Amino acid sequence: MVRLLPLLLIILRMLILPSFISPFISPSVTIQHTVQRTVSLNIFPKDAPSFPPQYSLHNLTKPTGIQFSTTLSFTGAFITGVNPSSKYLNSVGLNHTLLKIDSENVEFKPFDSIIESLNSDYTSLTLSSLPRPTKIPNATLTVRDFKNPSFLKILSCAPGSSIRDVLLSNSISPYRSLTKLTNCKGKQLCGTCIVDVKDQSSLSRKSIDESSTLKGRESMRLSCVTGVWGDTEVWINGDVRADQWTR
Repeated sequence: MVRLLPLLLIILRMLILPSFISPFISPSVTIQHTVQRTVSLNIFPKDAPSFPPQYSLHNLTKPTGIQFSTTLSFTGAFITGVNPSSKYLNSVGLNHTLLKIDSENVEFKPFDSIIESLNSDYTSLTLSSLPRPTKIPNATLTVRDFKNPSFLKILSCAPGSSIRDVLLSNSISPYRSLTKLTNCKGKQLCGTCIVDVKDQSSLSRKSIDESSTLKGRESMRLSCVTGVWGDTEVWINGDVRADQWTR
């Protein structure tokens, strides 16, 4: 029994340690784009120009000075920084998703493959930004409940607010059962704040990490990372099967 004690301690450590550490792990991993080795992070000012949902940069001068990152799924790429001296400083935005390199669709390609393409002789990038209406003072969030057909709440929020924050500030929970107590508090770690939105034209674009987490209905969204940019109807308490969600 004494000889087995060290082995039991190792097994116990393997079981407990990941659950203890996981809340402190960042949901994304930053990997330096090898073309620009001197990139520094630049936080865009509040008056930075707004962008259409999809736009392209053509005849690019390289190195671009744009820093790309990926999520823990290591698929796709998005912008996390730009060199202050880059000529594209006012042409791209943080968190914008890379859709195409030239004519090649790379939105869900492995990150290593994307970096190889970025190190090649490409001439254009197509990116996606969040829809950002500039003349809407407030957005209306209409909330309905799958389990309570008579439930109806009409809420007002500032454009860009996350669905989760709007719901919780009005005493409405996007969580189910025990996850009301065990969730990650909006840090995009647990993936349990799932709501349904049929018309998503006024929402922020579904991120790569969000898409890899939600495997069910197209209407499913993670409310903690979904921004409201216009009038939207959202449903809570939709059924979520084990095969429709992964974390």
